[in-house]
Amino acid sequence: MTPNNRARSQTAPFSHLLTLAICCGVPLLVLLAYVLAPLWSQGRSVVLPLDDVYIHFQYAKQIANGAPYVYNPGLPPSSGATSLIYPYLLAVGHAVGFTGLSLGWWAMAMGTVALMGCCWLILHIGEIAGLPHWATAVLTIVFATTGSIGWHFMSGMETGLLIFFMLLTLYALLTRRFVLTVIAASFMAVTRPEGAIMAVIATVVFFATFWRETENRLLVLAILPVAAQGVQPLLNRLFTGSTTAAGSSAKSILSMVPAETDVIVSRVWGNFTRMWWEFATGYSVREGLYLPVPLLILAVAGIGVYIAQHTSRPWQFAQVRRDFAMPLMAVGWLAAGTLAVATLDPAFWHFKRYQMPFMVLLFPLAAWGLVWAGRRSVWLQRGLFAVLIISSLFSSMTFWRSYQLNVGYLLQQQIPMAAWLRENTSEDAVVAVHDVGMMRYLGDRTTVDMVGLTTNGAADSWRNGPGAVAEFMYAYEPQPDYVASYTDALGLSYLADTPIYGETLAEFPVELSDNFNVALAGAFQGVWRADWSAMVAANIPRQPYPLSVVEDMQLADTVNVANLASEQAHSYVWQNNERLPGFPTEVYAFDYAACTTDCYVMDGGRRINGWEQFTLSLEPSVDTVLVTRVHPAHAGSYDVFANDEKIATRTLPVIAGQWIDITTLIPGDVVTAQMTVRVVPNTPGGHYMPHYHMAYQGEAGTQPPTEGQRAAFGDVLSLTGADVECVGDDLLVNLRWHSIVTNRADYRVFVHVYDDVDAPPVAQVDRYPIDGATPPGNVLPGEVSDEFVVNLGNISSGLYTVAIGFYDPGTGERLPVDARDTLSGNRLLLAEVEVPQACTTINAQSTMR
Repeated sequence: MTPNNRARSQTAPFSHLLTLAICCGVPLLVLLAYVLAPLWSQGRSVVLPLDDVYIHFQYAKQIANGAPYVYNPGLPPSSGATSLIYPYLLAVGHAVGFTGLSLGWWAMAMGTVALMGCCWLILHIGEIAGLPHWATAVLTIVFATTGSIGWHFMSGMETGLLIFFMLLTLYALLTRRFVLTVIAASFMAVTRPEGAIMAVIATVVFFATFWRETENRLLVLAILPVAAQGVQPLLNRLFTGSTTAAGSSAKSILSMVPAETDVIVSRVWGNFTRMWWEFATGYSVREGLYLPVPLLILAVAGIGVYIAQHTSRPWQFAQVRRDFAMPLMAVGWLAAGTLAVATLDPAFWHFKRYQMPFMVLLFPLAAWGLVWAGRRSVWLQRGLFAVLIISSLFSSMTFWRSYQLNVGYLLQQQIPMAAWLRENTSEDAVVAVHDVGMMRYLGDRTTVDMVGLTTNGAADSWRNGPGAVAEFMYAYEPQPDYVASYTDALGLSYLADTPIYGETLAEFPVELSDNFNVALAGAFQGVWRADWSAMVAANIPRQPYPLSVVEDMQLADTVNVANLASEQAHSYVWQNNERLPGFPTEVYAFDYAACTTDCYVMDGGRRINGWEQFTLSLEPSVDTVLVTRVHPAHAGSYDVFANDEKIATRTLPVIAGQWIDITTLIPGDVVTAQMTVRVVPNTPGGHYMPHYHMAYQGEAGTQPPTEGQRAAFGDVLSLTGADVECVGDDLLVNLRWHSIVTNRADYRVFVHVYDDVDAPPVAQVDRYPIDGATPPGNVLPGEVSDEFVVNLGNISSGLYTVAIGFYDPGTGERLPVDARDTLSGNRLLLAEVEVPQACTTINAQSTMR
């Protein structure tokens, strides 16, 4: 008797009528239940419960229109469909008339057919295991009616298709059918990336086990499943220029930024252990019962039973290979497959969509465990089946309600949002979206996918955070006119706080379940008109002092931090010494701390506590001023190196919620055609936040210090001149500073007017010198003028003393004054003014020392 016949003749086969009733009738009942769920609740045509379904639908529509891989007509192809063959199968439905939402009927029909095939396979695998007919029938019905399984087969995704090919491969191995194994494994490989892993394992196991029993001319077919996994990368390369699918970049933990090995390992291991714990219990804290409670135990027992059944034979090498083929493949699938899924950010999203094939694999393996239980005790076996049935029925009701709930979410948000876009925007409108499926498929507008599944290049920006996303969208062609998305999902709140989310045009709130929401990421979505005007001229300084320095210089090069294209062009790299919570990049729209015109700027940038490095293209040997826009949220400093030579230390004041520009002079004798700049911040307990680097070349607009006596404020600044003048009720104090600082110097200047020098001032001005946002540590060598205006209109007539000084805004400590005319408390006496109805200067100090 041949191996195939021996496997088939262990029990008498099912009658055709019973097989038909179980394999067709039960899946049709599942289909009916899931079709009626949303119809009963909404009275609408079929809508499927995941926005991702409609990504496949859009690609299918484009395939039917002769444009495979093109998600948005007129734009380059993209690789957003993770499954290679599924959109083509959907395209057949579109071609025969299932268009719009009606394509959902075709998708559910494919899911039902796949479920029928799976039932047939489990029925026959149960026979091979040696279960009695009634037990095999019950196990198959339990499988088909388990809530999570029915949900995914009716979700409209490719999950059911992959499960069918997986079970078919297992069945082919058990019945030692080489050609069928090759065919089924090849289809697994082109259905999902997890399927490609399983296909390779299946091929290796089958070839190593049965190659002596297979005709030589057929052995060459073993290459097909291995080759099949290269088909999708090859097509991706052909159509998009990259072998990597966009989903891999957008979803993989291995693509996280920054690539911190310990964090990656911890997250993957956490997913892996959580996955197996939930397999063991059948239960998830968030969503409840997924699987019949004893299923994993029965599956593990089943593998043990299978091995025990075959170890009684003589231990000949060839026999051992054949006998252990099935457990080797099953264990390999479970270990490698779940580990691969554990590397995904969405490993537990969509009711464990990515885990489903491995959950389903437990059912046929459990058949051997149930055989063992029946041999121990009929009542034990029946008790286990009772638990399986009860668990299945309970989960069915839970997932049926969740299906109804999630379809309702799409009916309340995605569908009306898409309809709003179609009815209220022009045909050439471009819309930035987070969930891209329904907005493109029914909205019929060009979409920019912020996550990056269907828009080339966006996935890397998404991984880098909202600052990089904002920069990507601004530079993208065509630039988004609208945003249709959430306000708080995965960093979108940063975008929502900027003009990117401009005028609110439509709002779509929905009340979500905390436990059973898989369709949406948030309770609120809306449509906004995007405003990019604050980003148009982000590549120029706005602060008065830096502008005066570079006024007669030429802009030679710029590095737009968080814009990945600009970073790549300038060999930009960065590193953090300590792990920072949140996102690597952020985007803000702020006013400048000191500015005269066009002061509102939107810009993306990074958060760094280690260092950043980039290369500038410059004219060699020419003085260069590097102007860096920063968000000064944390106090500290940074050192600037040019070609590994330390150039200067710059000061980071705390002016949170505003921009400042910081200038660094790089002498011409250091400047090369390709100059490497390295910035090393020192921000204890905080971080440095660069947004733009602008390199100007030429003669810097600085003046040499005037000759004469000076007042020195510590080793930071010297005062080379002062003029005090009364203009109406205002006291004008004009000062000339010369910077002598070489290290961090974060000091503010005060101008005090005293009635009594030992009492608090009666009028004052307190700010950073020069333009109000330039600490002394950021003043370039040379002399600068500074004007302070003190209003004296609210003080009574009399003689008043004017004094100045510097203090540290963090500690309040004042700089010592080295001059002839000083007051206690490290104050420099400038003048005396008389205030009748209008102030008059009567005694200005002209010599300082």
